[in-house]
Amino acid sequence: MAMLRFALPALGIYLADPLMGNIDNIFVGRFGGTVALASLGPGTVLSNNLVFLFMSMLTSATTGLVTRAWKQGNGGPTKAGEALSRTLSCAILIGSLLTAFYLVCTPLALRALGAPEAVLPMAAIYTRIRGLSAWAVVGQGVCLSAILATRDAVTPLRMVAIAAALNFVGDWLLCCWPLRTGVAGAAAATAIANITGFFLMIRALRTKGMTPRIRFPSREDISPVLEYAGPLSVIVTARVVSFTSMAIAAANLGTTALAAYQLILGVFVVFAFVGAPLSSNAQSILPPLLDAGDV
Repeated sequence: MAMLRFALPALGIYLADPLMGNIDNIFVGRFGGTVALASLGPGTVLSNNLVFLFMSMLTSATTGLVTRAWKQGNGGPTKAGEALSRTLSCAILIGSLLTAFYLVCTPLALRALGAPEAVLPMAAIYTRIRGLSAWAVVGQGVCLSAILATRDAVTPLRMVAIAAALNFVGDWLLCCWPLRTGVAGAAAATAIANITGFFLMIRALRTKGMTPRIRFPSREDISPVLEYAGPLSVIVTARVVSFTSMAIAAANLGTTALAAYQLILGVFVVFAFVGAPLSSNAQSILPPLLDAGDV
């Protein structure tokens, strides 16, 4: 029962993002047309895959470090906040560098992904707007993992639900009525929701007594993150390469095929995240047990 009380809210957390991605597809496809929908293919690959690559490693490191600190008895929240400060500082730095990359290198990267010329302008607009919130996306993921590490899945579910609702309202206002700004509106709605979600997570952490201190990361901050990132980087990189390869292949088939691929991928990603709560459950339980030799 304890696992279900944790896993069911966590499932809602992990499904929120891909479900909102599908809602973006619906709004853009319905009110922007096939070319606009196709532009989301390379746009989402570029804006999501790099963020996913770094965020996966940082969130796993956060779960392990915060879980160990939280279980140390007196001063647990304070120690957990100190552990979170390490990974969150790295996350904000990496996210800021990603934002700079998206602003400067997006057209070149999209051409490397084989984006058709017909979708290139809209894909670049989408990616750059989404890229403005890259720092918040990575930071939000780290904060979310920190709260899950305390075995609290309900609090972050509320924060994610608020951000998802804001994303939906933004899609409606910017893509449907009164404005019809297409992919730019969908990207802006997502970026605003991501930034809002980040600050909601920070507020939740303060309530739990785990207020992080964001600073320029030192070697002592980076070292424990690399311990987790080393083995995990191989798995995550393989996933990113495979999804990127599929996107390149779809782009070579033309605009209509690329639009269809975007819809199919959106449905696939929803089901791909079904097992994520079990992974989070294990990551929040095992580190203290391993430290105690109780496995």
